Amino acid sequence: MAPMLAAAALAAPAQACDAPLYDPKWRDGPIRVAADCSFTDADEFPGQTISASRAQAIGNGLLGQVVTVYQACGIYQTLMVVDCNTTETLMIEAPEGNPPVSFGGSNNREIKDLYAPRGKLQLRKTDTVPRLQSRAASHGYETTTDVAGRIAQMKSRNRYNPFCGCALFHPDSAGAERAKTNATGRPVKKG
Repeated sequence: MAPMLAAAALAAPAQACDAPLYDPKWRDGPIRVAADCSFTDADEFPGQTISASRAQAIGNGLLGQVVTVYQACGIYQTLMVVDCNTTETLMIEAPEGNPPVSFGGSNNREIKDLYAPRGKLQLRKTDTVPRLQSRAASHGYETTTDVAGRIAQMKSRNRYNPFCGCALFHPDSAGAERAKTNATGRPVKKG
């Protein structure tokens, strides 16, 4: 038997993912937002974790964050883009893996499959939200500009402010003003 075939024959069989069981110690605590606008603990129910990367400058007043949801047996990632100058927002869903990967749950949707070399999307320093949405849609990626609507569907203690990074990168922008309110437009309480 060829060495490669022998190694394949000896490899442990792939195991299906088992969805996490209800953890009686799980408590729905409030979201935790760091100084770099990354966040954790936006979970909505046991067996799910919602977090985001730090805010990063794309160019032309745009900032991006990768929002990650681990749920049951899958990972679902979305690129969230905000324009600090115009306050336009965009979410681009990562496509199903290339090739799709499934561990007994849904196919994973990872950000690495959105960008080259696996994906087709390229971010440009001259992008605007409408241009980026148009280009993402032309590649078949799912998009929405209703970021506030998505966030509003979350429990109030788990909502995040998509404009948080504007206060860091563009402190005199309209987005920085929006960073002073929560996702529903109410002033952020200090302390």
